[in-house]
Parts: sequence; C-alpha cells; structure tokens
Amino acid sequence: MFNYKSTFFYTYLRINVYVIRVTLFLFVVVNISTYYYALDQQVISKRDLLFNHPEAPRVISCDSVVVAAPYRDPITMFNLAVWVIVVFVAFTATSSTTIYLWRYLRDNEHHSPAVIRMHRMLLITLFVQTSIHAIMLGGPNVMFLYAAIFGAQHECNTFFLL
Repeated sequence: MFNYKSTFFYTYLRINVYVIRVTLFLFVVVNISTYYYALDQQVISKRDLLFNHPEAPRVISCDSVVVAAPYRDPITMFNLAVWVIVVFVAFTATSSTTIYLWRYLRDNEHHSPAVIRMHRMLLITLFVQTSIHAIMLGGPNVMFLYAAIFGAQHECNTFFLL
C-alpha cells in the first residue's frame, strides 16, 4: 500500500497549509489593529487622488470605495503582499497536486483498466477545473497586480478581463 504521508509532497502541502494559515491570521490581526490608521490613510489618498486628477469621478470620495496606494500606504502594501503570497501558494499547490497525481497514476499501472480509466477521468476533471479557475481568477488577479505596481491609465483591459 502507498504511504502518502512519507513523501516529500505531503510535507510540501502541509507547509503550504501552515503558510496560508499564518498569513491569513496575520492579515486579520494587522487589519483589525490598524483599522483607524487605514481609514485616515484612505482619506488622504482619496484627497490626493482627486487633487492630482480632477477629471476622476467623484464616486471616489465615497466611503465604500477603497483607493489602493501600495507605495504610500504601508497597510495597503502589507495587504498586497498577503494577496501575492496567498495567490502564489494556491497556484503552486493546485498545479503541483495535478502533476503529482498524474505521475502517481502513471507509475501505478498495475491496477485494472477500469480503475485506471476512472483515475484518468478524475485527473482530466481536476485539470479542467484548475484551468477554469486559473483563467477566471488568474486574469483579473494579474491585471490587478499589474495595475497596483505599474498603474493603469485605461479601463479597456479591465473590461476585457471581466
């Protein structure tokens, strides 16, 4: 019988789980403890944005709008770093799981043809589901990251990704 807990891959996935847990715990603690500071930073960022770009829509000054200024605001920079870590860990965990299962299936061809066919169907389903998530979530996330780092002047790319 295959002991999956003795593999390096199992340890890798456990490390990924702990990284996600610690990162999200720090995210909650930091955002709760810096709530009022972040609100003050939002007011300053919105005022500066409207002053530097008077053509910007006035809806920016609404309280429900969050202006991300990652190089000025340390809280937004921390949240951006948390987001990058979570996206990276999720991407590497899902893709490496698919590759691991594919290799394990290929190495264990001593099963019956029906079991192998069922495993292949499961693997194809997992690959399609991972691909759908990568396209539907990856595209907007990449655009957000690009806009947060380099800035975005036009909205046409955003509408394309939605």
